[in-house]
Amino acid sequence: MAAQDGVHTINCKELFMDAKEDNAMTQYNKITALYSRLSVGDEDRDSGESNSIVNQKAFLERYARQEKLTNIRHYIDEGKSGKSITGRPQFMEMLQAIKGGEKIDYVIVYSLSRFGRNAADAATSLQALEDYGVKLHCIKEFLDSARAIGKIM
Repeated sequence: MAAQDGVHTINCKELFMDAKEDNAMTQYNKITALYSRLSVGDEDRDSGESNSIVNQKAFLERYARQEKLTNIRHYIDEGKSGKSITGRPQFMEMLQAIKGGEKIDYVIVYSLSRFGRNAADAATSLQALEDYGVKLHCIKEFLDSARAIGKIM
């Protein structure tokens, strides 16, 4: 608000959001699952979590905030192979949360290889996400299952 000679002028942009801004704001209420995985045998550790996991978490958080997705939840499988989803307890927990009705709207991974290395498992998991209206973002490959090009995956 600006005051000129006792008259207050109000910029409409300050009072009303356009459709794009409104859509972005509604995304704050939805859960964004950030999934990180580190393969078996990684020795990149100082203590506690590996440096790779720390870097993945920070990268995914920055990406989510850039996309206005701030209600985030981390799922991390450290020292787990991507060959099968059954050997990744946090991935399984994430899928169960989705199937159980939690309001997860996005799953974001650094790369498709973090989501899974087994094509059949990855396809089945992606189908489960789509069945529950959850979108998958693979940052490195610029894949977004909400867009037509992402569906080619």
